[in-house]
Parts: sequence; C-alpha cells; structure tokens
Amino acid sequence: MKLHPLTAVRDALAYGTQVGSFGFFAAVMGSGAGLVPAGTVFVLAPLGFLVGAAFGVARYLAFDYELGETTLSIQSGVLRRQAREIPLGRVQNVDVQQSFLQRLFGLAVVRFETAGGGQTEGQLRLVSLAEAEGLQAELRRRKRAARSAAAGEVGEAGEAAEAVPEPEPTVLYELSDRDLLVLAGVSFHWGVVPLLLFSVPLVEDFLLAQLQRFVIRGVLGGELSLSDPRLLGVALVVGAGYLLLAWVVGAAITVARYYDFRLARLDDELVYERGLLQRYSGTVPLDKVQTLSVEANVPMRRLGYAALTVETAGYGPGGGGGQRSPSAIPLADRAAVLDLVEAIEGVDDVAVERPPRRARRRYAGRYALVVLAAAGAFAAVHLLVRPLGVLWLLPAAALVGALPAGHLKWANRGHRTDQHHFLARTGFWRRSTRVVPYYRLQTVLTERTVFQRRWDLASVVGDTAASSTLRSRDATAHDVDDAVARDLHEALQAGLLADLGRRRTARRRERAARDGDGGGAPEDGEDAAADEPPDTPDGTLDGTGDGALDGTGDGALDGTGDGTAGESTTDGG
Repeated sequence: MKLHPLTAVRDALAYGTQVGSFGFFAAVMGSGAGLVPAGTVFVLAPLGFLVGAAFGVARYLAFDYELGETTLSIQSGVLRRQAREIPLGRVQNVDVQQSFLQRLFGLAVVRFETAGGGQTEGQLRLVSLAEAEGLQAELRRRKRAARSAAAGEVGEAGEAAEAVPEPEPTVLYELSDRDLLVLAGVSFHWGVVPLLLFSVPLVEDFLLAQLQRFVIRGVLGGELSLSDPRLLGVALVVGAGYLLLAWVVGAAITVARYYDFRLARLDDELVYERGLLQRYSGTVPLDKVQTLSVEANVPMRRLGYAALTVETAGYGPGGGGGQRSPSAIPLADRAAVLDLVEAIEGVDDVAVERPPRRARRRYAGRYALVVLAAAGAFAAVHLLVRPLGVLWLLPAAALVGALPAGHLKWANRGHRTDQHHFLARTGFWRRSTRVVPYYRLQTVLTERTVFQRRWDLASVVGDTAASSTLRSRDATAHDVDDAVARDLHEALQAGLLADLGRRRTARRRERAARDGDGGGAPEDGEDAAADEPPDTPDGTLDGTGDGALDGTGDGALDGTGDGTAGESTTDGG
C-alpha cells in the first residue's frame, strides 16, 4: 500500500527547497570568492531544487507498507533500502496526529509504537484520516481476536476477528470549556521561562524598553544606580511581570494542547483524543500500564482538582516517542481521579507515610547551605570584581525561605505499601503520588548517600519498565528510616514474588479450564505461597507502628496536621 499522493508533493517541496537553498548559497559564496561567475546562482538554485524534488518523489515511490496477518511490513529508502517487519503482537498503540493543515486536507500521520523502546517503531507520514482510523480499528480487532482465541471462544484468529464486533466506547471523561479554562489558569510551564528569555529577542527588547519607559522614568522619575535601594523593588517587579507573561503563554499552550479532550474505554484500552491546532488520538493499553500518577500543583490542590497520568512499557503513549506520558485526565475533581485509579488498579486510598522528622531538618539545612553559598559568591563578586550595589543582598534575603522550603519538601514526601501496590509521593509545587503494582517492578534499589548515612536515612527505589528513564521519575520512598528502608526493600521483593505467583497460578487454571482437566493442581508449593500476602514493615500497613497512617489530608499545606503525632506522620493528599 502507498502513502497519500500529497506525500509526494510535500516531500518534493521539502527536499527541493533544502537542496535548492544549498545550491543558492554555494553559488553566492563561490561567486564572492571569484571561483564561479555571478550568474551561476540562477543555475545551481533551480538545479538543486529539481534534484531535491526528484529525490522527494523517489522517496515517496520507494515507500510501501502492508498489514499482514501477523506483521506490519514497511519498505523504505532510496539510496539505502530498508525492509522492516513489525510483529503485530508487539504493537502497543497506533497514534494518529494531525497538524492544522493536515486537518484541512483530511490527512494524518500514523505512528506504530511498541513496548521495545522509547521511540516510534514505524511511521506512515501521510495517509487519509479514514485509513488512519481504519488501522487503529483493525489493530483493536486483532487484539480482541487474540484474546478470544486464547480464551477458546473461537478456533482461528481470522474466525475470531469476524466473530468479535467493534464495541461502542464508553466515555469516561470529557474536559468541559470551564475546566479547560481552569486548567489553563492553574498550569505553569516552566520551560516557557528560558524560551522567552533566550529565544525571543524581540520580546526581550520590548520588555526592556517598557521597563525603561514606564517604571524607571515614569514611576521612579529617572535613572537607577546599583546603590539605589529601590533597585530591589524594581527587580522583584520585573521578575513578577516576566513570570506573568510566561504564565499567559503557558496558558495558551495548555488550551491548544487539551482543547476538546475526551477519554473513553474500549475493551481493555483507554482511548483519548485532544488538541486544537494539532489533533492527537491514541490508546493507552491497560495491560501495559506500568505506573499511575496522581498529580496536582498547589493551585489545583487548593481548588480540589487533580490530574492522572499513565506510563506504559517502552514509551509514553501520545508523547511522540520517548516523551512524557499523557494525562489520562488532565484536570478533574480529585474524587473522580481517585475513582479512575481504583477502577484501573484497585487502589481506593493514596494516603502515605511521611519521612521521619530528622529528614525535615536535613532538607532545611541543605537549602540554607545553598543560599549561604550563593550569598558568599555574590559578596565575593561585589567586593573583588564589580560592585553590585544592593543586588548582592538578594541571596541573603532568600535565607528566610530555607526553613519553610525544607518543611514543605518533607510534608510532600512519603510512601506506603498495601497487599499489591507500592505508593510513593514527592514534589511540592507539582506533587505526584505514583502507584506501582508489585508485578510491574523490575528492580528494587536501596540508596544511601554519604549525607543520608549521617542521618541514618535511606531511599528505596522501585524501578519499572515505564517510558521515563530519569531516576527522579521512578517511584521512590525518599529519606526513610534506615531500618524501615530494609523492611520496605524486603516487602517489595516479597510482594513482587507473591503477585507473580498469583498470576502464574491464574494463567495455569485458565489453561486447565480451557483444556477441560478440571483446574490444575499447585506445583512445588507455588500456589500456596502465592495466596499469602507479602511481608510488610512494621507500621506500614496495619497502622500499629511509628508510621501509622492517619489520613489527615494535606497536612502542613492546608493546616490540618503538622506531623506532631509521631516520628513519622501521614497525609491523605
């Protein structure tokens, strides 16, 4: 099968412009150096365009794909031919993306994602929207057929595909216009801050001109010197104004990203679509989900909202390969988010146990040392290199925030285990509570830095095969007591083995029932062990130890609790 004919037009224009531009600049440079006549530019530029356009058309003609019974075959390449066979059993998702122009012409880009890595396995650059949606539906039919054949409902895969019709999706959530505006208002994209500062010089020049005109001359009545104490106020006003501009830009990005967001359930998949200028649609296979994260920044928590993100094996669905996983729910009432968590993973409570209080002292001391180091550096520059006026006092002024920052970091960290899950929380501005099933754990790691050993603390990391590769995105119980860390490490390992045993037993019984032999007996004591709950550290689950769960809400953030009940307290936020 071929791509849409407009793919040839797009590739011809793209490659023609690229090679023609190279010919143009080569002719200009050559004529400037006296190597070629000046009129050469009128030859090389059109010739380069024709060569590039011919290559674009050849690239289109060389590309071919076919959806077979068991594989997706893709043939591509002009100078170097490439043949790729993607087993359909490994295809995790079919993502469809449309830019604004592609939507006008009814075209789409289709990406086939697998669980084998963090990038797109196969891509169809331009096909009709109907064909893209047909590929999505066909892959879903293949999955249903495979499940039906495995369950013994039908004999052959082809017969199963015909026997299992396409069900109607059940809408789980739709983002209303009101909630979209709330989401835009409470969202802040920190990446916009350096983008505006370094990538938009016109905006920077405009802002500096307005600062000079309205603030310095209009309000303050003249020029400011570095020794003028009013300079601190100007610096704070400028910083606040810049952050306000970044917030406005970020709000516009949020509206464009999540416009007309809807989430539905179709078989064992979550189906989503979103986007204003660029339209995305795809699926999140529930059997591939590695981690659920309940997230909320400070404004969202104050208003009673939360978001739910998912991570699947190999890549973040909808993220374009290797990018952050999408929001299964970008913003909704917290209760609705927790209901979906319970529906997917059976977890009805995300309360956690905070780290011990000495971890709070450690955080405050660390922040104070960082501020003092910055203040010392500013003072050295002020005294030895160049006078900074009152600006050298800025880091010292931040010292008053070290203690509150340490407390907030401590108050928003914690962990908990239950019979089947490991929960870990971290983050103040955007707090994330990660829910990891034991059977999804790949590695359990206990870390003790030099500074943690001094405080008898450790961190326990539950690594999964999720799309994120940064350690900070792993589910981590930060700065727990050293003895609790050892117990937690053993509990996670025991939970992993128990869950795997239960799943092996369930699969064996399904096969036995399908084969008609009555159920199947336990082997080597595996079934008996699988039915036992994993060992858990004292006070982690039953509320009898120092870290008993009390479910008191957001704790220090909302004034309902400050951790005074014991060495370690919990919050339910």
